[in-house]
Amino acid sequence: MFNKLLVAVDGSKSSQGAIELAKNLAKCGMAASVTLISVDQAQSLPLRVMDFMVADANKLEPLANMVVENAQASLERGGVAVDTVVVCGDPGVQILEYAKAHQYDCILMGSRGLSVAKEMVLGSVSHRVLHNAHCPVLIYRDY
Repeated sequence: MFNKLLVAVDGSKSSQGAIELAKNLAKCGMAASVTLISVDQAQSLPLRVMDFMVADANKLEPLANMVVENAQASLERGGVAVDTVVVCGDPGVQILEYAKAHQYDCILMGSRGLSVAKEMVLGSVSHRVLHNAHCPVLIYRDY
């Protein structure tokens, strides 16, 4: 049994799978509490990169809030009480630091399933979390 689940959400299809997994664990009594975490990356990107990616950097923070609110609504519709948090920075680092600082028993997250080549270039949040977490990590991957 897990006392505290941390579910990383980013709005992706695999993230939704992790939410459903958390819902099932909580409903069958395997989780005492569930917290959703979304990471706003706007403040961690260099300004020159941000200019190319997003016309208005202020759009990312509302997006992170919207992702966590939608995930919260999904869990609450399933009868699961949930807390939420939005943090800023590098997703892998922020998820790991938050989980450790707040003593979570398990981290749930989705995986986009990047190829090895893409992962080397783009990095992989799930890979970083899996290999550096202080607790078990459940990764949902949609096939």
